[in-house]
Amino acid sequence: VIALMEKLGLGTKSTTAEILHKLYERGYITGKRSIRPTEKGMRLVEEMERRFPEITLPEKTSWIEKEMEWVESGTKRKGEVLAEVKKELEGVLNGNRA
Repeated sequence: VIALMEKLGLGTKSTTAEILHKLYERGYITGKRSIRPTEKGMRLVEEMERRFPEITLPEKTSWIEKEMEWVESGTKRKGEVLAEVKKELEGVLNGNRA
């Protein structure tokens, strides 16, 4: 799972464990050696893909991750990145497909 996340540009070395912890905690995934989605996790993904397919694309999440890395490195300001991400997601949620 971690190798696939890295390949898709999802998460960073410092956030991967936290992401997986949250997915377990919220009941979206199960398993130790072989991580699998739960029924709840599958329903969430199916609904997101149906209603907001753009948000589920790895490229969208990867873009957000890269923006956060710019903040971490001091290249961009936190407020600037948050405004960009908010604008992008609001457009998707309001039906203005990106």
